[in-house]
Amino acid sequence: MTQSALPQTLKAHRTRQELTIEALAKLSGVSRAMISKIERGETVPTASTLGKLAEALDVSISQLVGGRKEASALLTRRADQPEFVEPETGFVRRSLSPLYRGRGVDFVRNTLPSGQRAGPFPSHRPGVEEHLFVQSGKLAVSIGDERYELASGDFLFYPADREHTFEAPWPGRCCVLHCRRQYAAALRRSVPASARRQRSNLDMLAGCQFPL
Repeated sequence: MTQSALPQTLKAHRTRQELTIEALAKLSGVSRAMISKIERGETVPTASTLGKLAEALDVSISQLVGGRKEASALLTRRADQPEFVEPETGFVRRSLSPLYRGRGVDFVRNTLPSGQRAGPFPSHRPGVEEHLFVQSGKLAVSIGDERYELASGDFLFYPADREHTFEAPWPGRCCVLHCRRQYAAALRRSVPASARRQRSNLDMLAGCQFPL
């Protein structure tokens, strides 16, 4: 298992998009203090916080955690698969797929201890789908107001444009193979960060009412 490169990759993605810590905090809803601590390696964020940062930066969680880069053919040994571990819950997210930027596929193995939950994860942009296969144990998935209970061998597909949470309220840990796929390239992926900030400011102005 490799150690997460989260502090370095978070800062790299932020600076590449010309975002200050304050700007990323506004986009993600994560406090400036928390982002600063993560980048300095002083704290490990929750899975929910990691999801908010990834969505704000328009990258996958695996791209934040770090991993092997794209190649024509790539074998990733178990020892080279980066893991993110949430200290409070014991939730483990192991990145399996290489970082295929632009191909829209993120394949991971999640392990959730009994009695714990992961999330809520923020809604993704339209065109993002998630596929879950329960490898062992039982899992409860909440998608918006809907709740699904899955046992070993069950499969669940859902559009990921709603907030979602994973829980393991039954005895025994749950292991899940999780694939996140984006079929349609999101509009904001091709828009520079500076233009995104300008559009955000215009959206704020559009929502204001000025006296005549």
